[in-house]
Amino acid sequence: MLLSFSLTLVFLCGFLGIILSIYKKIPLLLEFKEKDRKDKINLIPVIIEKVKEIPAIKYFSIDSVLQKTLSRIKILVMKIENAISVKLAELRERSQKKNLHKDDNYWKELNGEGGGQKQEENKDTKKKKIRILKKKNKEAIS
Repeated sequence: MLLSFSLTLVFLCGFLGIILSIYKKIPLLLEFKEKDRKDKINLIPVIIEKVKEIPAIKYFSIDSVLQKTLSRIKILVMKIENAISVKLAELRERSQKKNLHKDDNYWKELNGEGGGQKQEENKDTKKKKIRILKKKNKEAIS
């Protein structure tokens, strides 16, 4: 209770101080001449005209700067696009090579026609295993 009362009292004193300061300054603000304000405002166009007379700024064109900037951006985008195209072509070529080896003998193996390298390798290994087993059998019998 005491805290809220003291905060309210501080707030009211501050508010009254602001109102009193504004009340004292209003007559001074009314005495401010419009002529003084106009002189300050007229100074800005004079400065602008002086700046426009500088040769570097006189012939400056925002269109040429914009054109150069956009041209550079376009070249940069084209370089990036070219790099992406090259990388994409390499990736496609790699995937085609991988898929080419996988699909070479797929239908032949599926139909049991043979002709694939894997089947030939399997036949060779089977023959070697048979020879080894025959030798072991002959040795066991003897």
